[in-house]
Amino acid sequence: MRISYALFSMIFLFSVVLVRGQETLVDKKRQAKEFFINAHFQDAYNVLQTAQKNHLEDKESNFLMALSLYHLNRLNEAETILLGLLSDRSPYAETWLYLGRIFQDRNEFLKATDYYKAFLKTLSSDDPNRNVIRDEIRRCSNGLQWQFRAPMAIVENLGPQINTPYDEFGPLTSPNAVDRLYFSSARPGCSGGQRNRYGAQDDVFGRFTCDIFSAQLVSGQWKNPVGMSYLINTPKHEIALDFAPSGRAMYYFKGSQFSEGQIFVDTFRSGGNNVLSTDPLLSPLDAVAGMSAPHFVNDTLILFPSSRPGGYGGLDLYRTVFRNGRWTAPQTLGPEINSAFDETTPFLARDGKSIYYSSNNPNLSIGGFDILKSVFNTHAGKWSTSANLGIPINSSRDETHFRLSRDGYTAFFASSRKDGLGERDLYAAYFFDFLPEMSTLAEVSPTGSSSPTGPSAVRGGNSSVLTIQPLFFDKEEEALSSNTTGQLDVIAQMLLQNPKLQLVLTGYSQVELAVSSRLFAGVKAAKVIADYLLKRGVSPSSLRVRGALSPDMETALKGVDLRLIPPPGSKDPEPSYGPSIGSAPATSFYSKLTYRLLIAESSVIYRGALLAQLENPITELKSLPEGNYLYLAGNFNTYAEAKAAQAKFGPSAGFAVQVIPFARERSLKKEDAYAYTTQYPDLVQFLNDK
Repeated sequence: MRISYALFSMIFLFSVVLVRGQETLVDKKRQAKEFFINAHFQDAYNVLQTAQKNHLEDKESNFLMALSLYHLNRLNEAETILLGLLSDRSPYAETWLYLGRIFQDRNEFLKATDYYKAFLKTLSSDDPNRNVIRDEIRRCSNGLQWQFRAPMAIVENLGPQINTPYDEFGPLTSPNAVDRLYFSSARPGCSGGQRNRYGAQDDVFGRFTCDIFSAQLVSGQWKNPVGMSYLINTPKHEIALDFAPSGRAMYYFKGSQFSEGQIFVDTFRSGGNNVLSTDPLLSPLDAVAGMSAPHFVNDTLILFPSSRPGGYGGLDLYRTVFRNGRWTAPQTLGPEINSAFDETTPFLARDGKSIYYSSNNPNLSIGGFDILKSVFNTHAGKWSTSANLGIPINSSRDETHFRLSRDGYTAFFASSRKDGLGERDLYAAYFFDFLPEMSTLAEVSPTGSSSPTGPSAVRGGNSSVLTIQPLFFDKEEEALSSNTTGQLDVIAQMLLQNPKLQLVLTGYSQVELAVSSRLFAGVKAAKVIADYLLKRGVSPSSLRVRGALSPDMETALKGVDLRLIPPPGSKDPEPSYGPSIGSAPATSFYSKLTYRLLIAESSVIYRGALLAQLENPITELKSLPEGNYLYLAGNFNTYAEAKAAQAKFGPSAGFAVQVIPFARERSLKKEDAYAYTTQYPDLVQFLNDK
């Protein structure tokens, strides 16, 4: 079920009793209530302040003033008034409720629980709000357990240059400019002014419409935000939803109401007569805004929240994939992510399997919506149990719209925490440790099922980079199933269109055999995949087939990692890292320049003991479709280190152990190495020794 928080906005209805001689006070209270109901808390407070000059003992005025102060984030003043009201013989029951909220906001969870329990006693046994309060008590219990955990990050309010006493939310980093931030805000100066719930102009009780703003970081300081062009910002609500990874398109919501409107795609082109050329997004997304923001992972994958029938309750997270010229029917992300409560504002990290989202599930939250993280387990075919990011990223209020920056250390999000400047403010989180899920230069294909539906090419640097899900199987005849051939067909097409690219297939075996036998089994597994690609017309020179050791495969007996190597001379600094088997590949096999020892070349399994004595042994097929097997080991950063290992281990081999340089995973012959000496000066030592 979706939990209603109307209880915390206005749980009571004041009774208005016309008393002769008190018309002035009654009028002011009526006006203050109207302001309060329309969320004009400062106006409500101002009216009540003038009324109290002559009526200091009026309980109703004091109570409404305390609630207005609470919503203005002036907790100490609100607490003083509420504690005074408790001395009354019959205080408003909601006094205990708001004192509970105040102490929860301060992370004083034990005191908050006591006040919530006191409020529970005032409710009848069949009052539906009892469940809401029980959920808050559960969140306080979570807070008691988590408040002393070591924090993951430092959190900072972006300050008055960005935030106002009004509403700021939905931060988006620019795909093209690291110093630019986009967000949505309902504040003075927005194009639509103040409007009531029906969309009509109302400068007294109306709320400001939303516009899209951008701000630039200059010398470490955010400059005053600037609204988007009048061609985008109109008298309606406009809310920025996401950018295409290329930065060439912006998705945004437009509507007279938050609950009804349309999603548009702006490709930054202008038509004639100062008319913006935008297109409606034809997709199964709900045309709603606010906390229901979708995430456009790439051109073929959208993650979005929806309360459509058939879900688990409230807002659930779904995915839709663009296939065969249309968006597929939405598919839920499953019970590991979704609950009977609300899940919203998803963000998928660059590794394609780490998802961040917000949920008000009281089993996982310390207050309102908290930011959670889950990782897709490729072996098990499901998401991991979600983890709360903890304090100070999360608070006792709502945290939503979490987005990681490309640097892997910074995140931006919106929060309604009570130490902010207004309703929702924008915050930055600076993580103490680099988040490895942001290390890849490419994003991965649609996730959320045990069978990836295909890789996706996105821009990285100045060339197209491809990251592909690893493959797992128990028997080699199971390697080419309907679940994998879709991926391989797309890979084949990419390699045919880009003949200078090279795909490295690294096979692993979990069978407990000698090192050389495991390597041989691994290269055989990888060759099954290579043979399929060859049949699809891929050139043998575009493929590298090898076997390696991996210590931590979980279920399948065999697996194959697939990595795309940029062409020689590409400005991409590294190959594409993505989901991998175990811990072996990225740092061990894909450095810019390494040296390995060629221990043996054979048409059969190498039985010598030397292979097991060196780190990072691999077996590589010398040529395709058939050829000898090269047995290599070591992963040395300098030629001097490789030479030292050659001198130490070479004599025991019984033949000449060679040193082979690899530049970005391409083995170098002498004539090739000269071209790389400027980029890798250490190759001069290798060439001089030859």
